[in-house]
Amino acid sequence: MRWKFLTKVVAQLATKVVAKLATKVVAKLATIVLLLALLFMFLAPGAASADENCTTTWSSDPFPNGTTTTTCTGGEGGGGGGGEACTPGEHLEYLLFDMFPGNSSTGWWCIWIINSVDNCTGRLLSYVGHTPYLACQPQTQPNNPCDIFIIDGGGVHCGSSEWHVQAQVTFPEVFLDVRPYPASLVRWPTAMRTQLQPNSGSGTLAYYSSSGGLSSSPHVGDLANITLTLTLQPTGTTYVHIPQIGVYETRGGSAYCISVNRIILAGGIPPKKFCWEVPSHPAAGGGPLAGTISGFDELPADMPVFVGSAHAPYHLFWNLSYQQYVRYCPCGSCEGSDVPGINSWKLNGRRWEPFCDTNIPSGATGNCSVSVPAECNYDYKWEPHSQGGEILPSQVQGLPASLAADLDGNGTPDAYWDNNLTLRRMDDYDHVGTSAWGRSWNWGGTIYWGVREGQGQIGWPGVP
Repeated sequence: MRWKFLTKVVAQLATKVVAKLATKVVAKLATIVLLLALLFMFLAPGAASADENCTTTWSSDPFPNGTTTTTCTGGEGGGGGGGEACTPGEHLEYLLFDMFPGNSSTGWWCIWIINSVDNCTGRLLSYVGHTPYLACQPQTQPNNPCDIFIIDGGGVHCGSSEWHVQAQVTFPEVFLDVRPYPASLVRWPTAMRTQLQPNSGSGTLAYYSSSGGLSSSPHVGDLANITLTLTLQPTGTTYVHIPQIGVYETRGGSAYCISVNRIILAGGIPPKKFCWEVPSHPAAGGGPLAGTISGFDELPADMPVFVGSAHAPYHLFWNLSYQQYVRYCPCGSCEGSDVPGINSWKLNGRRWEPFCDTNIPSGATGNCSVSVPAECNYDYKWEPHSQGGEILPSQVQGLPASLAADLDGNGTPDAYWDNNLTLRRMDDYDHVGTSAWGRSWNWGGTIYWGVREGQGQIGWPGVP
């Protein structure tokens, strides 16, 4: 979707902005610098896809050992995300900063901030500049308030012209805690666990009045505390793909390492043990040398490593809350009324007097009326409102393939891949961040892992 907007930007670069927008441009540009810090939070790593053949899942029932199920299929069914080697360097990305409606001929006007972003991690390197206000066409999303909707590896941006507010949320870190790392041994117990977290981002407009009202003197229909919130919620699992990785299987009193290629780890459970039957030699699928990988200074520079990936599916929710100034009646009736009746007579003492009898059949036409005064006066209050829902991947036009998580393999994405993977090294007590072993790595969804031969091992199965 971003590139669709970018195409529109490039097509309009030669368009002269009408003179009456000049004042608004100057006012907006003065605030751009204040938002640059937010951009560092918004732009986060992204990655590409990898083919997968087998899936191993665990259930915690029965606890603590659980059960293991391995299923081999033809791939991830449109998943994508993390794993392919990227080309080092940088590229320009455009982030929507502001938009407002124009007239019937121009449609909308938008301004973008231009940043230089690392190709591999998606991290912001520098602020390059900004575009002037350019004609753009909002992409209205069904069942949510977003006129402008942009999603990429960094996160989600939603702008609503109807509610005069915008919000953005970054993809949170997906933690994969590992041991030993960055290298293990053939058939050596290798532990992994995942920790997932939600993330939310909000935008708020303190007050809005279409009729000139003020917070100190509101008009009926005025809005206050308009807050749009976007929330990324994990489904609870992380999908890990590393060549040749396996699980232990015991047969006849001996333990074997059975390759499964892909693992689905549930969050919030103790570390699970895995293994390799072969080292990360090129003949076994080993890839680049450790010396060519940033952050792999603990390994010999000429050691080949396996290249894999991991990502976690997330759901995206929106919520819009606001207060509206309303007039209401605290009693049965706040306005006087005339009740129809029929001229009649009633006995008052010894005298007959005329009166208007309102006890007539419903719908009957009377020839008189009785004025009924109001029971009380109208009052005013701020009435709270809230609405929300899920923004499904199927509703997003131009969703990048690297973010489309087709979990059930039916060809329709069910969630969004979060490729912001951070590997954290655990000590022998499953702790991370300790002074002796604490270290972390983030390659935008990619995993590098070295595997050595065991002591005295010569060759490995299938390789002389």
